Amino acid sequence: MNNPSVLASLLLHAVAPPAFAHCVEGDLQEEFSSIQIVERGHLGARWWYWRQVLRSIQPLLASGLRSSNWQISALIILLATAGEMVALDAWWSFILSQIPLKEDNIRGIGYLTGSLVLTLILSTAAGSRFTLRGLALALPAAAIFSLLGVSAIRGIVPASFAILTVAANFVGLCAGSRIRHARQRRLP
Repeated sequence: MNNPSVLASLLLHAVAPPAFAHCVEGDLQEEFSSIQIVERGHLGARWWYWRQVLRSIQPLLASGLRSSNWQISALIILLATAGEMVALDAWWSFILSQIPLKEDNIRGIGYLTGSLVLTLILSTAAGSRFTLRGLALALPAAAIFSLLGVSAIRGIVPASFAILTVAANFVGLCAGSRIRHARQRRLP
C-alpha cells in the first residue's frame, strides 16, 4: 500500500488554505513514496508523513490568516455580538431615563428576549460570511466578544443570559455558514 494515512491527509486539508492544500499534499505524497520505497519502508514513511503534517499545521494556519481578510471578519463578529449588546443597553438606558422615579435598572424578560433574538439575527447575517472551515476561528471569537458584551451591560442581568447569548451566537453563526454553503452548492 503506497498511501499515507487518510486521517493525516484530512488534517492537512483542514488546516491548509484551499489554494495550497493540493500542492502541499502532492509534495508530501511524492516524498512519502520515495522515502517509503528507498529509506524507511511503509511504517517509517507513515511516521514521517504524520510528523510532516503536524509540523506544517502552524505555518499553514498562519499562511491562511495572512491571505484572508480576517480583520473584517473579526469586526463583523464584534459588531454582531458585543456591539449589538452595548447598543441595545444604551437604548434601554435611554428608555428608562424617560420614566420618572424609575429606581432600578433590572432588565426584564422583554429586554432579554429582544436581545437574544437580535443576537441570533445578527449572528446569522455574520455567519453568512464564513465558510464551514472559517467557523473554527469565528466561534471562539464570538464567545469572547459575547462575554465582553455581557460584562459591558450596566444593568442587572441573570447569569444564564451570558450562556444563552453565547449559544445564540453559536447557533446564528453556524446557521449563517450553512446558508452560505447551501447557496454555493446551488451555483453552477
